[in-house]
Amino acid sequence: MKSRLALLTVLVLALCALCAAGLADDEWTCPNCSTVNHGKFCAECGTAKPEPVAWTCPACGAENMGKFCGECGTARPEPGPASVTVTVEFNEKVREGEYTGDLKDGKPDGTGTFTSADAYAPLTYEGEWKDGAVSGKGYAESGDFLVHFLTYGQGKFDRTGTFKGEVVDGIPQGQGYFTSFNDEGVRWDYTGAWENGSFNGEGLHQWYGEDGSVIQVQEGRFVDGEYMPVSVIIPADADLSGQYVSTKKATISITVQNVHKEKTVESYTLVFYSYDKDGNAVTETETDYQAAVIAPGEKKNTREVYVTYEGAAGVSFGIVKVTYTDKSYEVVPADKAVYSSWDVFE
Repeated sequence: MKSRLALLTVLVLALCALCAAGLADDEWTCPNCSTVNHGKFCAECGTAKPEPVAWTCPACGAENMGKFCGECGTARPEPGPASVTVTVEFNEKVREGEYTGDLKDGKPDGTGTFTSADAYAPLTYEGEWKDGAVSGKGYAESGDFLVHFLTYGQGKFDRTGTFKGEVVDGIPQGQGYFTSFNDEGVRWDYTGAWENGSFNGEGLHQWYGEDGSVIQVQEGRFVDGEYMPVSVIIPADADLSGQYVSTKKATISITVQNVHKEKTVESYTLVFYSYDKDGNAVTETETDYQAAVIAPGEKKNTREVYVTYEGAAGVSFGIVKVTYTDKSYEVVPADKAVYSSWDVFE
């Protein structure tokens, strides 16, 4: 009796093992939603089980249909990420191309790579996706990337060029490179920190001549796409008025603006260069403005200051030091300052 029970137990276990093996052999992953199934249709989305596809053994070249090569026993390679043609919005443009990566309900979701099919609007994006859209962190390369700029006193303008760098939700954020041309056709580029789609943080801005040589450099801090080594600027619409005092001096009244978003300016230092008609520097003067309290965002006129200009045709001036009411300060070398000019000397 005991021997019969033992035999029956062995037979049951063997049948269970065969069933399990059968289920394992019948296991498949839905190409639409990635659910693991055993039946003829996906339990989550209803997609039909794909028909078996022949594969070539990478070891011996034999054609096979099962999970292992019938000639050498090599396991069938795992299928790569799904590839589908999708339409996505990126950098204010709708683009069509090929997506390779994670899918959910047939749409990009997770991590994946997109390559635009338009040769005239090249785009490659690799990173995070959500519900068919670029969402989260990634890296992008685009040959027709649009960047919006805000210049103090001049308003907004746009530039289209080549971008390579880190993005969040498709917007430049982190480290990146951008190159384009100005209105005069001069090529320039920027390499450095980005925030909210524009130059923000430490960076290098260079302009190039026709022979490819560097003809102008701005290196340091940028705010909303504009070079700002210190947080007090002379805006483009500043009131620059002046008058002669003698044959060697003039007085100039200058409007300045505190563009710091939080701190109040206590004082700042201006450097003046008078220059001749050929643009050569004649004299250099530094002037400190104490008790020049300027609130965040406020514009303010300085008191009139004397400028020596003997033999000069004009004067350039830039801000080289700013001290805040919390006693912190910013300093920039004179050759890194941003200069404005007053050309009224005779």
